[in-house]
Amino acid sequence: MPKDKVDEVRVKLAGDGVLTGVDQGFELFDKSKFGETDFEQQIS
Repeated sequence: MPKDKVDEVRVKLAGDGVLTGVDQGFELFDKSKFGETDFEQQIS
């Protein structure tokens, strides 16, 4: 995809409801897992 079209396509997809339910942020780090990196451990 051409870089100059990325934002336009994202807005179109969001308007069409395709991007709904993508509301995960730092809660992904709430569950520690075996083999997590030092960075993941520090922000948890």
